[in-house]
Amino acid sequence: MAGRLEKPIPCSALPAYLYADAKVRVVGVFTTWSLKSQAQWSRFMKVSSRFDGRRAQFIVVFTDPDRKVVDEWVMAEKPPFRVVHDPRFGMCGRHIREVPVTFLLDSRDRILTLTSGHVTSDVLDAQVRDALLRVR
Repeated sequence: MAGRLEKPIPCSALPAYLYADAKVRVVGVFTTWSLKSQAQWSRFMKVSSRFDGRRAQFIVVFTDPDRKVVDEWVMAEKPPFRVVHDPRFGMCGRHIREVPVTFLLDSRDRILTLTSGHVTSDVLDAQVRDALLRVR
């Protein structure tokens, strides 16, 4: 069922920029050139405004090879969340090959859910709300 959490997967050795003082971290991995990433970006913009940063913090990681393109994107979009450029981004020791990917992490660095591809704003919102209800 959309929005339901899977069994948490332990993860170690996360990049330091993913740490946040929030119950749930919503991490989107995008590129500026992917149409699916652009669709998911707009949903991140919409859904992130619905949540308090102490409860759910949104972080976007762009894996584009050229930082200048990412900087221009961020300057034009002015997102309300943290944006990081990391062309070698990996999660749980695995390189991300397809974008967009969305991870929901708890405060103990466990992956609560992983979604490949873009999802609707309603599904993303439901995933975050469900995660907040289930984590301590």
